Amino acid sequence: MPWQKGTTLPRTSRLRALAAATLAALAIVTIQPPAPAAAASPADRVIAIAMAERGSPWVFGATGPSAFDCSGLVIYSFRRAGVLEKIGSGRYRGGSAMLRWARANHLTTSHGERGDVAVWGNGSHVGIYLGSGRVISTLTNGVRVTGLRALTTPFTTFISTRLSGTARAATSATTATARAVSLPPIVARRTVSVSRLNFRSAPRVTAAIDRVLARGTRLGVVRAAKDAAGRTWYRVVVGTRVGWVAGWLTRPAS
Repeated sequence: MPWQKGTTLPRTSRLRALAAATLAALAIVTIQPPAPAAAASPADRVIAIAMAERGSPWVFGATGPSAFDCSGLVIYSFRRAGVLEKIGSGRYRGGSAMLRWARANHLTTSHGERGDVAVWGNGSHVGIYLGSGRVISTLTNGVRVTGLRALTTPFTTFISTRLSGTARAATSATTATARAVSLPPIVARRTVSVSRLNFRSAPRVTAAIDRVLARGTRLGVVRAAKDAAGRTWYRVVVGTRVGWVAGWLTRPAS
């Protein structure tokens, strides 16, 4: 007999109706579009650009893109991120000049935020603050990430760039997007020709190993360099990471 309003469904029918209602509710939840990821903050962009240059050599007076001195890396990163005005629009070349400008504009602070400029030795050295006590700067052995207090030159102050904004709430997806956007341009393609190839922070066999690449891994070549023995190294992009590999252990991509 068909069910009519005011009567009770049999137990089996009630269970079927409940299951159908549950599936309908799940379908409604499933089809909701995911929330869009937050846009990368200016601090994220500056940091991503600087981090892509890890291992680049130090050259006095160099402002990139293949070599830097300490203020050169800072100016290069802020210029590419489109926020050069936050450090004086590039008019203040050198750490001491940056610090004088910052003090005149009341921008120095003892509490750094991501994207601020770290100053050592009253301007003898500058870098970019990453947060959590870490900085990236150009040392005489190249662009490297270190602790804020790890340098022999005493720390002086931060130059507040006021870029951090929502950086502390940025998601890992946002950070990955920022890195991808700021990767250096690829000029050639190669592949790993040995079973294991070290992906290093600088073009020398003693440099830190970031990861190990397997045979056949595709490499986007950014530029080449020679070591003290005259061997060719390639600065390459793998995914969203940039590092150095021994060129003689790779071959042109087919």
